[in-house]
Amino acid sequence: MMGFPKTVLSLNPEITDELIVEQIRKLRFGPELENLKCPHCGSKNVHKYGKMHNRKYVQRYYCKNCEKTFNDLTGTILEKCRLTPRPLPVLHRKLLSLENSQRSSSRR
Repeated sequence: MMGFPKTVLSLNPEITDELIVEQIRKLRFGPELENLKCPHCGSKNVHKYGKMHNRKYVQRYYCKNCEKTFNDLTGTILEKCRLTPRPLPVLHRKLLSLENSQRSSSRR
């Protein structure tokens, strides 16, 4: 039976969910939201529409063209993820290292 690892991964306390989502926002929409457009219809006729109730750091938007809402994470791997963004880079690194170790062991 496989147990939990005895060591706990430590995350840099300076990396917060807010910082990760802010970086995603800047990469997707530009620093001044100049590339902001509706992921549903492609219209640039959108405006801010409050914050998500359970994640106050995620900005919501409303498209005046198709009348749908979306947020910073719509269309990303984090869109329907229940995990907060913070542990995902660590999980990604662990999965990559596991994959690499399995590859190297299969070559033996």
